[in-house]
Amino acid sequence: WRESIWLWPYFIGLSVISYLGDYGGGKALLSTKSDFLLIAVFCIVIMTLAIIFRLPNQVTQNYVAELHLEPNGEK
Repeated sequence: WRESIWLWPYFIGLSVISYLGDYGGGKALLSTKSDFLLIAVFCIVIMTLAIIFRLPNQVTQNYVAELHLEPNGEK
């Protein structure tokens, strides 16, 4: 669960930006320029959170190695 913590700020932030923005029936409280700037900053923050809360390298390598095993457990 720890590794997916970044998803909640992503979904909430994306919903708020969509609601306040001008596209798709939003409230148009953000101009196009401020909308793009906010999205750029938002993406940097979310990417930073995703990097902080990622799986450890060894765990990731173990998962990838398991994907390459055949059904009988051999490579």
